[in-house]
Amino acid sequence: MTDNLINEISKDDLRKLAIVGTHLHQWQGKSKQDILDVFKQQVMVQLDPLNPAGRNHDIFFFSRIKNYEINDFQNVVYPNKEVFETYFPNLMAIAKEHFSLFLPQMKKEFMHKYY
Repeated sequence: MTDNLINEISKDDLRKLAIVGTHLHQWQGKSKQDILDVFKQQVMVQLDPLNPAGRNHDIFFFSRIKNYEINDFQNVVYPNKEVFETYFPNLMAIAKEHFSLFLPQMKKEFMHKYY
């Protein structure tokens, strides 16, 4: 009979794996031009409309774009119409390429004229 053993991993190795898996081991960009590339690679980012101690999407980009400043995400993706918002399950900014996947489930009365 063969024992099915799970490989053991140290806490430090697990931490390193999580850091690399979330791309926090290196900057993914240095400027506002890189924000759109990082967003499209991620596909969606949770939005926080309120800012009690920092909004989730700003914190997300602060950790990935070297020279990110508050509101850079909104200033890059919204004027160029690269994003739409929907609840999935929280308020999410989603790359426009995936709009067709969400459209059948979206209620017309809640859709902004932007769509």
